[in-house]
Amino acid sequence: MQKAFQLFLFFVRTDMKNRSALAGILLFGLCSIYSAYLMNKSLVEGQYLVTFWILSILFAGFYTIQRDDHGHAKSSQLFLYTLVSPRLYITIKSIYSGLFLALINSLQWMFLLFFFGNDWVHGHSASLILLAVIAISLALGITLSFVHGISLKTQQPGSILAILGFATLIPILFASVLLMQSIVLQTQQNADWGWLLILMMIALPFALSNVLYPYLWRD
Repeated sequence: MQKAFQLFLFFVRTDMKNRSALAGILLFGLCSIYSAYLMNKSLVEGQYLVTFWILSILFAGFYTIQRDDHGHAKSSQLFLYTLVSPRLYITIKSIYSGLFLALINSLQWMFLLFFFGNDWVHGHSASLILLAVIAISLALGITLSFVHGISLKTQQPGSILAILGFATLIPILFASVLLMQSIVLQTQQNADWGWLLILMMIALPFALSNVLYPYLWRD
């Protein structure tokens, strides 16, 4: 448990040192939502705003994962190889990425409410929306962390990350649309399916990463 906590703090300190990447992620979310606001200030259709938010967090997720290429030096990775096991590393890395994305995605949701108001949000449970944002972010963080770990072992990591990332994120996008629309628009017939699919997309990549990542741990 102590090693897990220290590894989590290592990721936090690494991001704190790389503040330009954090500012870039926040600026991306603000600019994307503000651009949509400039194009159509009177847009109040909930399904379109939810879909736009999901697309914005998708690209923010890719940008967040790719920051590791610049934030973690090769010497730091070699140092981690001697301290922790591959399963502990990918577990803490996935959890940290999911929580980091939960913070970023929550801020993007607040940007969306700031520019477009909250009249299009028919659901009245802020805690339920926050829980859905965290669940979606965990699914994105765990899946992208696993795909990113695979892509780093190839000769073209950027291309492999894009190909595998979009292929594995299609179910998450589908589940996210079902879940957020069921909460925001109060279409309860899709709520159970949305929660079930999101939980599956958290559990399956997490289990696969713990099984397969030890084989990709070292060159």
